[in-house]
Amino acid sequence: MITELRQIANYYMGGKTMSDENVGMSGLTASEASEFMRSYEKGMWTFVLIASLAHIAVWKWQPWFGM
Repeated sequence: MITELRQIANYYMGGKTMSDENVGMSGLTASEASEFMRSYEKGMWTFVLIASLAHIAVWKWQPWFGM
């Protein structure tokens, strides 16, 4: 059973398991998690910028709350 699980982990996760000391709960190493976080933050700030510009454009077109 353990051998089969290790083979599955090797196939899907490149041999990394949660019992490895260098792998966190997500299954990512610290460098992989850092890279993922940078990508996530870049996408989040892009979304925030586009949403903010859209809100400003709609506010200029038709202000809400009677202001």
